[in-house]
Amino acid sequence: MFILDAPPEATFSRLRWSGHAQRRDCRYALQLYAERPGAAPVAIKNVRANRRCPSPDRAQTSSWPRPRAYDLGGATRIVQRVVCVGAPPAHPYCSARGQNYIRTFSAEATVVDGTAPSAAVLVDSPLARGEWVSGTQTFAYEASDNVGVRNAHAKVAGVARGNHSRQCTYSQRIPCPNGRGEIEVETGRVSEGSQPLTVSVEDAAGNIAESAPVTARIDNAAPGVVTVGLAGGETWRNRNWVLLL
Repeated sequence: MFILDAPPEATFSRLRWSGHAQRRDCRYALQLYAERPGAAPVAIKNVRANRRCPSPDRAQTSSWPRPRAYDLGGATRIVQRVVCVGAPPAHPYCSARGQNYIRTFSAEATVVDGTAPSAAVLVDSPLARGEWVSGTQTFAYEASDNVGVRNAHAKVAGVARGNHSRQCTYSQRIPCPNGRGEIEVETGRVSEGSQPLTVSVEDAAGNIAESAPVTARIDNAAPGVVTVGLAGGETWRNRNWVLLL
């Protein structure tokens, strides 16, 4: 048996599948189906036990070499299995002398996810703590989702000012990672003064959410020219003197 569960709070909408089925003992059932909460299962392939049996000592085979699409209608689990049903009451058992299997060549499941991710700016850097900063600054964030987070954007005063793309592997049940990340912000491109800083994250299905704001304070301007003078004028002297600013 092989079981593929949808990620938490997500469902399967479609399966593209190709494969091959074979049995030497007709008392085995070869099945590929999808389970739906509160509804009947979706039968994809179902070679029933004790039905359309081949001649003795001959294998029964069927092959689907090209992928076909199947509508799963909100299924949460895909099951592929071989089950010994037997032929009661005379033969309540199966034989293991021959090969009885259902094999997958290729499979691609489409996952439907409407759950938004969550994100927060971590207040552990000068930029996120609201200290006056300049130049290039880095801050950390925390993000999580039922299918993982694939992208994060830093927003200063509502404008995207930095990006972090996370590595995703779509052959996995939860393709994108959760947890901590870091974004670099070039403050020279941002208006000076106190600004709201947020992080906007996107999950593997394209759902987007934005964190609560923290205050960032940015100052990239150098101070003005200071005029310097001497009390009593610029003359030679042999005692302490006062510098005027």
